[in-house]
Amino acid sequence: MSHHNDHPYSASMITPPPADRTSHRRTSALPAWILLCAGLGLTPLAHAAGSATISTDENKTFQVEWLDPQTVRMGEQNANEYMVLRDGKAYMVQAEQGSVMEMGEMMRTLSQVAKGLNQPGLDISDRIPAIESVQNTGKPVTVAGIRGVSYNITIREPKQPPETLTAVLTDDATVTELSQAYLNTAAAMMTSTQAVQDIRQALPKDHQGILQVSGKYAVKTVSSKKPDPARFVLPSPPTDMNSMLQGIAKQLQKLN
Repeated sequence: MSHHNDHPYSASMITPPPADRTSHRRTSALPAWILLCAGLGLTPLAHAAGSATISTDENKTFQVEWLDPQTVRMGEQNANEYMVLRDGKAYMVQAEQGSVMEMGEMMRTLSQVAKGLNQPGLDISDRIPAIESVQNTGKPVTVAGIRGVSYNITIREPKQPPETLTAVLTDDATVTELSQAYLNTAAAMMTSTQAVQDIRQALPKDHQGILQVSGKYAVKTVSSKKPDPARFVLPSPPTDMNSMLQGIAKQLQKLN
């Protein structure tokens, strides 16, 4: 396992991975890269704060910070909007306006509105692909200076053919906790977490931290330095999204 200091990692040599193994499990059916991020981080760890920068296939870089896997902040660097997970809820914050929206409540209300209008598909839980197989290739890979192993992960999205993604997974404690932070934030926005629980069971217990997925997601830097706790404080009470969206739903129903 890698040893962490308070600075981002640089490239280093790696040691051979454990022996190959393949696990198969059909799970319930977010884009694929975020689901795989969300699906990792299964074993409880001693909580250690940290931060990481992540790049995506949209050529965007965002930052994830955590005091523990249940207290998380993530968003594009220097952006006006960011997400905060705390007390089991995910909040979208617009910094300039000082507005706060509780995302789980919003997604649940939107899902109810969509079903009432016969427009399903707004619920993130309904868009999670099934993981059909997870295979350790035995190939060692280093990402952001952290030792990992290449895996082939075959998924199937609803009404789509199977797709095999190449992921680099690791047993590194800080990256595993980063993945837990991701999982908890994603789950807080879902009406049902069963699909995420199924993904957890499908993935290998000895490599639960995600470093990279098929060019769609990659850890660029990671640090175990504790962020400023003030960065996780909401600037104002959350907006009552339920009442607002119910009013919108009534207006939409009148149009149908």
